[in-house]
Amino acid sequence: DATELANVLAAAEAAGVSEGELHVARTALAAEVKRQKAREELNGALRDESIDGLHDAISRGEEVGLSREELEHGKRFLSDWQKKAEARANLSAAISAEDIGRTRAAVKAGERAGLSAAELEDARRFLGTSDRKADAAEAINDAIHDRDVQRLAQAIAEGEAVGVDRELLRQATQFLETEKRMGAAQEALQHAMTASSVDQLRAAVACGEAEGLSSEELRPARNMLSALLQKAAAKEAVLDAMAAQDVNRLREAIRLGREAGLNDTELDSAARLLAVEDDREAARARLQRAERCVGNADGVAELRAAISDGESMGLCDEEVDHAKRVLMGVEMTSAAKHRLVEAMQIRDPEALEVAIDDGQRAGLNHNDLEVARTMLAEERRKERARKALRTAIVARAPDQLRAAISEGRRAGLKDNELVEAASLLDGEAHKLKVLASLRDAIASEDVGKIRAAMEIAKRAGVDDDDLDEGRNGIVEAEAKGKARNRLALAVKARDIQELEASIRAAQATGLRAKELEAAKRTLAEERRKADARQELAKAVANRDVDAMRAAILAAERAGLPEDEIGFARKALKECESRALKRKRLKDAVASKDPEAIRRAIAMAESAGVAQADVQSAVGALERIENHLAAKRKISDALGDRSIDALRAAVDFAESVLFDGSELQAAKQALSQEERQRETQMALRAAIAAGDSATIRSAIEEAEKAHVAADDLEAAWSALHRAQTKEQARKDLTDAVANGLQDTLRSAIEHARTAGLETDELKPAEEALAREVALAQARARLDE
Repeated sequence: DATELANVLAAAEAAGVSEGELHVARTALAAEVKRQKAREELNGALRDESIDGLHDAISRGEEVGLSREELEHGKRFLSDWQKKAEARANLSAAISAEDIGRTRAAVKAGERAGLSAAELEDARRFLGTSDRKADAAEAINDAIHDRDVQRLAQAIAEGEAVGVDRELLRQATQFLETEKRMGAAQEALQHAMTASSVDQLRAAVACGEAEGLSSEELRPARNMLSALLQKAAAKEAVLDAMAAQDVNRLREAIRLGREAGLNDTELDSAARLLAVEDDREAARARLQRAERCVGNADGVAELRAAISDGESMGLCDEEVDHAKRVLMGVEMTSAAKHRLVEAMQIRDPEALEVAIDDGQRAGLNHNDLEVARTMLAEERRKERARKALRTAIVARAPDQLRAAISEGRRAGLKDNELVEAASLLDGEAHKLKVLASLRDAIASEDVGKIRAAMEIAKRAGVDDDDLDEGRNGIVEAEAKGKARNRLALAVKARDIQELEASIRAAQATGLRAKELEAAKRTLAEERRKADARQELAKAVANRDVDAMRAAILAAERAGLPEDEIGFARKALKECESRALKRKRLKDAVASKDPEAIRRAIAMAESAGVAQADVQSAVGALERIENHLAAKRKISDALGDRSIDALRAAVDFAESVLFDGSELQAAKQALSQEERQRETQMALRAAIAAGDSATIRSAIEEAEKAHVAADDLEAAWSALHRAQTKEQARKDLTDAVANGLQDTLRSAIEHARTAGLETDELKPAEEALAREVALAQARARLDE
């Protein structure tokens, strides 16, 4: 007992007890004061039902050494509260997810946790609605299974009324429409078969197929349609064959028409046309035989007779004209052959060309024409050879002279036609040999050889244009020698700019690519090294790990020494360490574990991670802690169902940008509580106004908002009183209008009982007084 211990300690101090003994007592007193304070804090938290306060009080009680029995009640209360909070959260989540099984289990768990009937009401109402939806859905599925259109239509209407799943209603409606269309398709098939109409049958079958009728249902219509189509096709084939006047097609069309069921009357015209066409076919065959045998002794006479027979049988002009053209061709062939023989005898190219063309048009024998063509080719070649000789003599070019002489001999020209060109060729050959030596010296790029060849060429009389070629060769050879020396010096120095300049100079002088290979290879190596140095510096400056790895690898491949790469390796190691800490920081933020984020922030700061990344993690930590705090406030407010607490929790959650499902539940609860409060206020205002219609409307809204039964009972009483007063006012008005004393007295008495004000009674009382006075006056008059 702290009080008793304090009294004893005071007495001991007054009695001069030693400090050592007093110290023990003072320590015990201090501990007991702390325990007493912890007890009071625990009792206060239990009394206020403050969860955070209860957590703190239990922790403090454990710290100061309160007994297990003293802490047990608080822990039990806290455990019960947590179970209720968990049950409420499970109920809210199950209803939000519209999961019947979860909701049923959550209701049982809520009952076990001791939730009130009001807290379980929404879930129980949801389960009742879900059961009705399940029954309606089962009725829809049964009707679909039985393919009962009327039951399905009724089940769909009931499903819409109770809010069955939209997708099921859509599928059921679609199935119902399909069944209706299939019924309509079957009726259309029967109507089309009765009408025996191809178009109607084709449309009805297509409609049935589109609506999903079975093959068995479609088979009779398809068979009838096939038979009608065969007959129509047979008629069409007969008409086409008659129009084409083709004997074979007509005979085949008649056969197929009989197989398709066409009668003799329908085939009579085709049969008569077939007989006429058979006679024409015989005339046509005779004409064709005569054409094939026109080369025989009596062939021309037979062809003339066949042409006459074909014209009398009415063969078309094209067939007869062909035979006439054959006859005319035979006659033309004889004249063309005579002209060809005359042209071959005189060997004149122009005459040969004309005779060959005439022979081709007249159809002369291929061998005869081929001999004439060969002769024509020989004469044309001789003409070309003579022309080439004349051109080569004018040009005085040895190669051209030599080719022209060779071609003249092959073409069969005589020696006297070749003498002039051969003589000119011998004189030009020596000049060509000297010129070739000069060009070989130029190709060697040896200045001494070029100068010696120039002297020989001058003595041989080579043209100045060809000598200019040698002079230019000397200039180019000297320039190439200088370019080679500059290339060698540049390769040795390994300077990029000098290498580039020497290569451009060498290319300008025309050095061969092989001579440039060493310089280009050295230039490429130095460029790779320069690029590698630049990439290393850029990657290190940007602190980009991937870029540094790539730059180091490129530098190694480019052959940079280690002393130029070392600084990048060191920077890479530092960046990789920071990257690892940065990744751990991001992983910690992704885990949403506050403690893990705090540890990762500390490690990142020590590793020198960018301040922006650290600040981002600090911001994330703050958001996560705010969101957790928002969840706790929402949970507390949902348990309390206080409008102020709910509004404060919602405001806090929105201020920290929390958008979890808990916030929606809190908003919904706040909306419900505010609606109840507004409805209660409206109900009380209506009661105060005393108007029965207003009270009745307010009662209806209050019932919808589930206002407490006490408020509704008071409202119903007020409605009764208001109706009573309204009836009393009406009775007063009627009584005043009636003017009967008894009626007025009864109405006034009823109005007083109903609680009407004196001012409302005054007109009726005055009317009663007048009626009494009138009655008394009448009585005196009667006396």
